[in-house]
Amino acid sequence: MTSRWFIPFSLLVFAVLVGGLWTYLSATEEPTPARWVRSSRGLLMDVEPVEHSPTIPVTDPSVVTKHKKKPTRHFVEPPTMQWSDVAAHLDEASVKLRLDATDSTTGELLGAQRDLDAGRHHAALRAYDSVLVKSKSNTVALAGRAAALTALERLDDVEASYEFLIRIAPRDAAARYNFGVLLYRRGKHGEASTQFRELVTMQPDHARGHYNLATLAQRAGRLAEARDEWLAFTRLEPSVPSGWFNLGVVQMDFEEPLDAARCFAVYTVIRPDEADGFTNLGAAHAAAGDVIEAMEAMTAADGMAPCDPMVMTALVDLHEAFIDMDVEHAQMHRAQALCINEQLSGME
Repeated sequence: MTSRWFIPFSLLVFAVLVGGLWTYLSATEEPTPARWVRSSRGLLMDVEPVEHSPTIPVTDPSVVTKHKKKPTRHFVEPPTMQWSDVAAHLDEASVKLRLDATDSTTGELLGAQRDLDAGRHHAALRAYDSVLVKSKSNTVALAGRAAALTALERLDDVEASYEFLIRIAPRDAAARYNFGVLLYRRGKHGEASTQFRELVTMQPDHARGHYNLATLAQRAGRLAEARDEWLAFTRLEPSVPSGWFNLGVVQMDFEEPLDAARCFAVYTVIRPDEADGFTNLGAAHAAAGDVIEAMEAMTAADGMAPCDPMVMTALVDLHEAFIDMDVEHAQMHRAQALCINEQLSGME
C-alpha cells in the first residue's frame, strides 16, 4: 500500500471500530418488560415478576363516599430494577461524547466489553481501569467499570463510580437510571427517587423512569406524585397493564372511584382472563355506588376464580347491599350472602 492511501485507509479502519463499538453498546438496552404485576397481597416482592395482580377489597356499595372496610393498598416493584439491568446499560450517548480518538483505546474498550459479556469481570475491570488511567473522564469506561463492579458485588465502589459519572456527565440518562436502580437496591429510596426525578425531567419520555419514580412515590405515600407519574407512564406505554392497575389503586386512594373504574376497565381489556382486574373494577364501581356494574364485574371475577376469598368476600358485600336495594329479590340476595359466608367459614 502506498503512503498516499495509508492515512485514508487507517481512518476507515478506525471508523469501523468506533461504529462497531457504538452499535454494540447501544443495542444493550432492553425493552421494558410488560409482566410487571406482583402476586403478593400483603408484601412488596423483590423477586421475579409473576402473572397475577394484587387486589383491592370491595367496598360497601350502599355508601358512595364511605368505605365499609379500609382497603389495603398494594404496590408493584419495577422488574427493571435488576442487577443484570445495571450491568447491561452502557449509554450510547456516552460512547458518542467521550470515546477516546485512538485505536488503542477503542480496542481496549471493545476487549473490555467482550470480557464483561463473557463473565470475565475482573479482566473487564482491569481493562476499564487501564483506559481510565489515560482518560479519567472517559464515560464509556466509567460506565463499563460500574457494570463490572456491580457484577462483582462491590457496591460501595459502584456507588462512587456512578456519583463521579453523574458529576462529569449530568445528562447521561443511562447513568442516572442505573444509579437510581443501585440506590434503590441499597435501600436509599429517597436518593433513588431523586435520580429518577432528574431523569424524567431531562427525558420526559423515559417510560421506565416514570414507572420507577411512580412506584417509589406510591410506596412512600407521595400519592399526588405517584398519580402524575402513572399518568405519564400510561400515556407513554398504554399497553402495559400494571400502569393502569397502579393508577387505579392511586385513584381509589384519592377516593375517585369513577376514574379508578376507567383504569381497571382498561386493565381488564388488556388482561381479560385475570380475576383481579374484574375484582378491582367491581370494587371501584361499588365505591361509586354503581352496584349493578359492580355485580357484573364481580360475577365475572367469580367465574374465573370461584374459590378466591377476596372475590367471595366482595360478593357477600354486594349481595348484602342488594337486600335493601332490590326488595323483590331481597330473599335471594340474603341467601346468597349467607351461602358464600358459610363457604368462607369452611375455608378458614
